[in-house]
Amino acid sequence: MKLKNTSVFALMLSIIISSQSLIIPVSAEDIQTEGVQEEELQETQEYQPDPEKVQTEGVQKEELQETQEYQPDPKKVQTEGMQKEELKETQEYQPDPEENNTYSFGGISTSREPNYNLNSKATLSEKAIGSGSVNTPNLNIRSGPSTSHSVLGTLKSGETVEIYARSNNWYRIYYGGQYGYVSSSYINLNYFEKGIDVSYHNGTIDWKEVKASGIDYAIIRAGYGTSTVDTMFHTNIKGAIEAGLKIGVYWFSYATSPEKAKIEAEKCLEVISPYKNSIVYPVFYDFEYASVDYAEKQGVTVTKTLATEMANSFIDTVKEQGYDTGLYTNLDFSSNYFTKDILYSNNIWIAQYNTVCSYKNPYMMWQYSESGNVDGINGNVDLNYTSLKSIKHDYNGNDKPNSNLNEVQKVYNVKVSSRTSTSLNLSWSKVNGATGYIVQRYDSSSDTYKTIVTLSGESKTSYNVTNLNGGATYKYKVKAYKKVDNNTYYGPASNEVKGVTNPYTAKNLKVDWTSTTSVKLSWSKQAEATGYKVYRYDPNSDTYTRIATIDGNYNTNYTDSNLYTANGYKYKVKSYVKADSEEYMGGDSNIVSAITKPSTPVVNLKSYTGKIGIVWTNIQKATGYQLYMSTSKDGKYSLINTISSTTYTKTGLTKGKTYYFKVVPYKTIGGKTVYGSGSTVKSIKCN
Repeated sequence: MKLKNTSVFALMLSIIISSQSLIIPVSAEDIQTEGVQEEELQETQEYQPDPEKVQTEGVQKEELQETQEYQPDPKKVQTEGMQKEELKETQEYQPDPEENNTYSFGGISTSREPNYNLNSKATLSEKAIGSGSVNTPNLNIRSGPSTSHSVLGTLKSGETVEIYARSNNWYRIYYGGQYGYVSSSYINLNYFEKGIDVSYHNGTIDWKEVKASGIDYAIIRAGYGTSTVDTMFHTNIKGAIEAGLKIGVYWFSYATSPEKAKIEAEKCLEVISPYKNSIVYPVFYDFEYASVDYAEKQGVTVTKTLATEMANSFIDTVKEQGYDTGLYTNLDFSSNYFTKDILYSNNIWIAQYNTVCSYKNPYMMWQYSESGNVDGINGNVDLNYTSLKSIKHDYNGNDKPNSNLNEVQKVYNVKVSSRTSTSLNLSWSKVNGATGYIVQRYDSSSDTYKTIVTLSGESKTSYNVTNLNGGATYKYKVKAYKKVDNNTYYGPASNEVKGVTNPYTAKNLKVDWTSTTSVKLSWSKQAEATGYKVYRYDPNSDTYTRIATIDGNYNTNYTDSNLYTANGYKYKVKSYVKADSEEYMGGDSNIVSAITKPSTPVVNLKSYTGKIGIVWTNIQKATGYQLYMSTSKDGKYSLINTISSTTYTKTGLTKGKTYYFKVVPYKTIGGKTVYGSGSTVKSIKCN
């Protein structure tokens, strides 16, 4: 944020002057014309500053080495340099962004005072959040915050208005005994406080001299990246507090994901927590060109969506701890890296080094120079004006002009509370002062979020979404809304929450076959499933225990092996869906029972006069046995008895005739009987 480098233009100019003793006048008209052109561009298209112009503003130390005697602190080079080289070898190295900064984030560098009503501080009434002057010949005052509302009257160029609230890119003013709205594009904001922002690079600061020079506040760098604390932060904030300055904080981000932005926020909170009661200005998220460069080196392309998600992650984490929060940005980043939602719903600190601020949306602070001079600070320092009071996250619903009446706070803690295969129950935290909420679902065909329901009531903080597909992923956001003066105002969208419905219940489970130690199961395919889980009943715990996980919805059978013979088993199957490393289970299938077959007995025969004795081995857990006899090996076998013992004597037989026997064990459980494969056929001649 603090840019110590001299601009290329200034360096070249100094060389020309020193070598040729030339005096080059700068036309105020040229400067003014350039500012107007940028404003016009902003009104007609997304403003995109010349990247070459911005890039060449900063001079790297290597360039300084070529043009002058560059003398780095030898101790600093020896100690810090070695540490950094070691870091490079062991982790993702995050350099101090304010060293060797290639880019001037505010663009045109100037230390001149702006030329519109900013030579003296504005005085605000108790109820106002800001003031400004009209910059167009005729400005319509409308009954609501859009051009679709009726015109209440007009304001002339140069007229001053007090601002009582803001709604997206509209200001609420008081006109003719009633409230009206004017577009922020046509109001030049006045300032009511002047401040500086500082870091380690500003050296030792005499804070009492700073205060005496007319500075009202200081925005102090607490640190950068995931873990680095600014070495002068504690000294700076203690000195500024003691001198009676208002305090704000900024943290430079090297985040490459929302998760890493949250880690940065948590580190920031840890560092600033001892001074919480003294921090009355916002905690700002600082994401700049060096942040984008770092991400690219890590293989991450920073899109508008990603940049916004990271900013929201940092801001939300800090806001949840009771701090006011804000976003530091410039004309380029506000157009190309951050969405309107985050710009409209936050305290914006805009960097533009120029005589006018051409940012058309509402902003709290304007960083208008990187090369200011303030008593108590050696060298240049960033200068800022505050033009709008901070958006408070603790809106109390008090219907007074000094409240942000139409500011609706963001919804937090949106989550999926419960789910079925056809529904998702969403819940969230209450927003004080809200009239109600809208629930939006992502529509992939249009790549937008569409409202699926509007809920009325501040305490209506849940909604059950029905008629969904099983095993499908849905994305939702929730917005609070407020109705004021017959107008409806919407807060920023909540963070996105993904909801996955459970897959449908597995169907048609059946037993295909059993053996003495195995049971084969099969069921119908579930198209949406990732796979299936097979459960077997455990009588000892009276629960079903998972025995197998089957990947692939096409694998619709399973053989349970290594079982006890002549034993009963019960099974059920559940389909599952895996999304984002989480598993979502379908309901229980129908339960099936299976009985493993008894093992095969060994039979022995003994012939007696007119009878034959039959003996066989006992089969464990068999309910009983069926005895079959035939008079020929391949003839018809007749059931001669069903018994539970392991011996039997067949009488009434014919002497000299050969008889054939086999024994079939069986098991009966719950009225269901399973038969073994039967013994080997044995034969004997009757005596």
